[in-house]
Amino acid sequence: MLVAARPHGEAVVREGPFVMNTREEVEQAREDYRRRRNGFEMADGWSSDHAVAAAVH
Repeated sequence: MLVAARPHGEAVVREGPFVMNTREEVEQAREDYRRRRNGFEMADGWSSDHAVAAAVH
């Protein structure tokens, strides 16, 4: 996937699928994912139809 946009003048920290403004925010997002909270409640067992289709081809 290619994403383009105008620069927004903020720091960007990326670790795996998590993209935030600070390392602390990334760590919090990772912990939320691990504990299935703050938007990740349905993450267990979730899969993308697009990822499944790409794996087949």
